[in-house]
This record gives sequence, C-alpha cells and structure tokens, in this order.
Amino acid sequence: MSPEEALLLLRDVACQDNVVEHCVAVAATGVALAENVQRDHPVDISLVQTGGLIHDIGRALTHGIDHGVVGAQLLRERGISGPLQLICERHVCAGIPSEVAVEIGLPPRDFIPRTLEEKIVCHADNLTNHTFEDLQQSWRNFFGEKHGEVIVRYLNNLHSELTPYLV
Repeated sequence: MSPEEALLLLRDVACQDNVVEHCVAVAATGVALAENVQRDHPVDISLVQTGGLIHDIGRALTHGIDHGVVGAQLLRERGISGPLQLICERHVCAGIPSEVAVEIGLPPRDFIPRTLEEKIVCHADNLTNHTFEDLQQSWRNFFGEKHGEVIVRYLNNLHSELTPYLV
C-alpha cells in the first residue's frame, strides 16, 4: 500500500481531519526515526511510513483503548493483512500484555510491538504531541495501580531501545 492509498483509506473510512493530521505527523516522525535506526539495523522505511499513516484507522469508529484492534479489523475487512495489520493492532501504549488486555476488554492475547517497524511506529505515536513524562503519568492514572506500572515498564523499555535514534 502506498502512502497515497493509505491516506485515501483513512478518508474512505471517515477518519476525522485531526486524526488524519496526527497520522501524517506520526508517519513523518516514524520515517525520521527509522532512517536513524537504519544506520545500525535493517528497517523497512516504506512500511514505517505507511504504518504510521494508518496506525489510527480504528479511530474512525472508536477512540477507546480498543482502537488498535478495531483498526486491524477494518484492514482485515479490506483484505489488508500482515505487517500493516499488526502495526495497527500493536501500536497502543507501548505494548499491552495479555493479562492486562483481558482485564481492560481487549481480546486475550499480547498487543506488544515486536518488529522494529512496529516499535518505531508505536514510539513515534507516543512521542507525537506528548512528552515521555506525561505519558508515564497518564498511563499510570489510566491503568491504575494494578496495571499502570506494567504498561509504564513497556514504555520505558521501548524508549530506552529507541532513544539513541531519536531526532
């Protein structure tokens, strides 16, 4: 899928303008980050760009914590599977393990970015319009005492992995 097709798809599913603008910003941040990561590791920059553009497609239907799962389903319904679908599904927070997913109403499986491309889009999303410290606090508040520290640990790990490449 080309970037132009990704933008058309966002419009086709009726994503709001602010969501599309956010996705464009995440794609740009992701590409810059991927170009830096590529100095040390092979990265599919095209996948990062397209994944950044459609990571929030599920927000056409919901702004809840399930928007990644909903986005993956929207892509599946349009015959798009594989890496783009996984980017949508795994980009929320910095990873949600299955034991937390079940308790917050997501399907009983891990939603943890695994590939470099998934991690880059996820963290580009995290750092677009947020500071690292604000995310830590808001996720502790959102997930509460029981799960907040688990989710923040995933954020800290992802941030540590990608900090050397931040632009």
